[in-house]
Amino acid sequence: LETQLIALTGVPVDADLAEMREQLASAQSTCDAEIKALPLFSGTGEHLEQLTVPLTATVRAWQGRYAEQESVERQLTSDEETAIAELANLERDIQQLEHAGDVPAESDLDRSRSRRELGWAAVKHRWLQGERAPVEVDFMREASSGQPLDAAYEHAVLNADTLADRLRLDASQVEKKALLLEQVARSNERLAKTRQKTENAAVRRRELDVQWLSIWAACGIEPLSPTEMLDWLERRRDTVAKFRVAFSLKRQVDDLQDVVSVLHSALKHALEGFTDDTDRPLAELVEHARWVVNQAEANRTRTRDLDLEQKRLKSELAQAEQRSIELDQTTAAWRGDWACAIKGLPVPPEAKPDVVLDVVRLMDTIATDSEQINALAHRIHTMKKDDQEFSAAVIAMAARSGVSADSPDSLINIKRLN
Repeated sequence: LETQLIALTGVPVDADLAEMREQLASAQSTCDAEIKALPLFSGTGEHLEQLTVPLTATVRAWQGRYAEQESVERQLTSDEETAIAELANLERDIQQLEHAGDVPAESDLDRSRSRRELGWAAVKHRWLQGERAPVEVDFMREASSGQPLDAAYEHAVLNADTLADRLRLDASQVEKKALLLEQVARSNERLAKTRQKTENAAVRRRELDVQWLSIWAACGIEPLSPTEMLDWLERRRDTVAKFRVAFSLKRQVDDLQDVVSVLHSALKHALEGFTDDTDRPLAELVEHARWVVNQAEANRTRTRDLDLEQKRLKSELAQAEQRSIELDQTTAAWRGDWACAIKGLPVPPEAKPDVVLDVVRLMDTIATDSEQINALAHRIHTMKKDDQEFSAAVIAMAARSGVSADSPDSLINIKRLN
């Protein structure tokens, strides 16, 4: 049972698994929402993860190519607009010149002279050959309706001479118009070249689009612009990361569920000898198993403590017995020493120390009193000796003085001497 509990250490119980399932459901819901919101794609998270998409560095390189292409196209558009604006300005200047008066150009004079020469050739051929020539047909095509050849030729000669005269008279205006026409020609040439470059740029744009589409063909996605696809790749990366988190969490939940099921069955089997109700949730079984283990541990602890207490008491008993033996031996030795110590005292050998102590104290008192008696006797003896010596001295003095000293009291004899 303890082994089962150790195996269950750190393993989520029912409430923990329920919480993990809620987390899994939330993660899967978030991931599904991200996948649905991702443009250009419809499929599962596994499909999105396995897509063979271009590298971000590759898309950035294409972003640079498209940026360069767009820069060229913007420049060409600007150049075309500039050329058209220049042509409009030139046309306006020419119209202003012509509004002030029709100013012929050298080309007008050249055309007029060519028509005059063409008319002369037609007249000459009619005059010499007497028949209508093809050149006459060409000449009369620009003549007024119903106008005869001679009148048409005369008009052509007059028109050429008039233009020549006007060119001589309006030389400055003619020169200005010629310059403007030359500028118009150059502007038209630049515009034509710009439009050709624009067509070439359009071809290059179509080639770029084809190549751009081809690098996405493997994943079956029709891409937007490189800038938009960079954002798409970032969103895909985030979505795939969330899918992996959800997938990892699902695998953890499944693995833990398998582990919990195995451990649940093992714990139920281990508890069969301790309870009849084993068809309970894992948390309740774990709690009951812990109670059983704690009770068993408490019993083991109590038994161990009792064993230790029994060993301690046995040890103390052995020590007490040994001490008793030592005390008996010490007592016997002491009794021998005691008998020797009180030998000579007026007490029996089995006398207790307090009795002996009282006798010793009494003997000490007697000894002290005896010393005092001896001191007093010595003092009395000394005093008697001194009295005898004093009395002898008094008798001797009285004898020398011729006084009778027959009294035994020395004081009386001294008074007699006085």
